[in-house]
Amino acid sequence: MSFRQSGNTKIWLLVGALVVIGAAIVVFSDGMTPSAEDAAGTIVPAERYRANVISSDDVELGSGTASGLVDPKVEVMSDAAYATNAANAANAANAANAANAANAANASNAANAANAANAS
Repeated sequence: MSFRQSGNTKIWLLVGALVVIGAAIVVFSDGMTPSAEDAAGTIVPAERYRANVISSDDVELGSGTASGLVDPKVEVMSDAAYATNAANAANAANAANAANAANAANASNAANAANAANAS
């Protein structure tokens, strides 16, 4: 004897099983909610630090000069001294470039001498 189920019967059995499972979850999870005494953690929003807004009475203005910010032991360079230092730096860079060029020429001469020695 074979019992053959149609597609609608299978769907209704699946829907019925899901309803029974959902009802069981609702019934058994009702006792899982903690009571007010057992509740722990952050339930209300945390209080965050909020700074007071400053007013014009909170701001003290100085004399209006930057003299207190400058170190008195530091000399201020004049335009002429600055120009001299810039020229000295340029001269030092030129001297370094000339020395590098001389070194390159020496290396080239040494390579030529080595090539000449290999040729003979």
